[in-house]
Amino acid sequence: MADKTYQELLAENDVLRMSLEEAEETLRAIGSGEVDAFVLSGPDGDKVFTLKDADQSYRHLVEAMNEGAATLIADGTIYYCNQRLADILQIPLEKLIGTTLGSYMTSEDQTIFADMLVRCIDKAAKKEFTLLKRDGGAATVTLSCGKLALYDYNGISVVISDITEQKHTEDELAKSEMIFNQFMNNSPSLIYIKDEKLRLLKISKNMEALLGKQSSELIGKDSYEHVPPEFAKSAIADDMKVLKDNKPVEREEIIKGRVYSTLKFPIHRGEGQPAYLAGFSIDITERKLAEDVIKSLLAEKDLILKEVHHRIKNNMSIIKSLLMLQAKDSKEPAAINTLNDAGNRIQSMMVLYDKLYQSPNFNEMSIKNYLPTLVDLIISNFPNSKAVRIDKNIDDFILDSMRLSTLGIIINELLTNIMKYAFADRADGLITVSALLKDNQVSIIIQDNGVGVPESVNVEKSTGFGLQLVMMLTKQLRGSIQIENVNGVKVTLKFEK
Repeated sequence: MADKTYQELLAENDVLRMSLEEAEETLRAIGSGEVDAFVLSGPDGDKVFTLKDADQSYRHLVEAMNEGAATLIADGTIYYCNQRLADILQIPLEKLIGTTLGSYMTSEDQTIFADMLVRCIDKAAKKEFTLLKRDGGAATVTLSCGKLALYDYNGISVVISDITEQKHTEDELAKSEMIFNQFMNNSPSLIYIKDEKLRLLKISKNMEALLGKQSSELIGKDSYEHVPPEFAKSAIADDMKVLKDNKPVEREEIIKGRVYSTLKFPIHRGEGQPAYLAGFSIDITERKLAEDVIKSLLAEKDLILKEVHHRIKNNMSIIKSLLMLQAKDSKEPAAINTLNDAGNRIQSMMVLYDKLYQSPNFNEMSIKNYLPTLVDLIISNFPNSKAVRIDKNIDDFILDSMRLSTLGIIINELLTNIMKYAFADRADGLITVSALLKDNQVSIIIQDNGVGVPESVNVEKSTGFGLQLVMMLTKQLRGSIQIENVNGVKVTLKFEK
């Protein structure tokens, strides 16, 4: 080699220095991800290939991808990757360059990945892996790889698709499907789902057993293909009503001799008319049989109660007749009055039993259906009844038969006293009978325009049987009674309904 001049050595040194600076800048850009590059092993040693100039469009495309992308050499070392892969692993981009992709996998996946890298040189490969994130979490990914040829060097291109959310969704769907299938297979109800053309989409196991067919024989078929025509016609009419009206329909159906309570309702896929129809059928045969037995027993009970009321009324009628006969045979005025009063008390109870006998409910009755008849009957027992006008103001409310019976006896006593004493030496008279309900309190008001109660008479301490009976029965009603002189006598009886 000829000796070089000082100027030649300086020029050569400048060239080497510039080359070195360019190499250092290239390595810095590669390390920071600013430039795409390969470092590939070849027969003449490792070489660096950068994607500049014409290949920049490729780099922009890769960076814009929503998938992770990397360029590897045969041992899996990363010599280029995009920001998306760094985001998946939660590792800064510059720290990924030069590391192996397998280092972010479990030991089991590393073995599988290494084998995949060997095979993908000859044929592109794709497989699911779990990548380990920096924060300790994991990402489920699909990794696709294939050979990347550059001059006489072989690299590997890798695309990483994060399917973590997809896998989570698939797992949730699988879980929902499992729960739904368990529900369909184990539900005691018959369950089915139909499409808008009323063809079966899903049916429960017990419905398969009831129809004697496998699910595969029933799916896609309408009702005419698996049940009798008359039943199918009725079922389809209900189905069409559900889809048209967008409302549930409930029916009782007889299927193979069993009674079922069926509820059909629409299912929506979105806005607008329903896309599907679902139905639940519950076997209520035993319940219906029990209801029939109960109805039969209740009808028998009603018949017995009617007979009891009828006999009680007849027996009371006999007792009253005996009392009236005894009164006619008696010569003592006091005895006659007593016997007549007793007969009238029995008569007030007879009216109640007669009304109850005619009523559909033997335990209670409207007071409006009882009092007017009772009042008219009591007044009619007296010879001066035609001279007395009766005004009735009766609200319509229900009382039980026990309290009606007690109330009837009280009213009988009060009206009897009025008819006996209030209009003595009078050509006419007025009696007002009111039965009112307000704030769950019953008020019975009986008022006359007669002579009133003499001031010498202490009503509360009266020794007369009639008034003593009224006081006693008022306590039985847990009520209160007030008797006052107001242009005659006014009696107010109050008790809680």
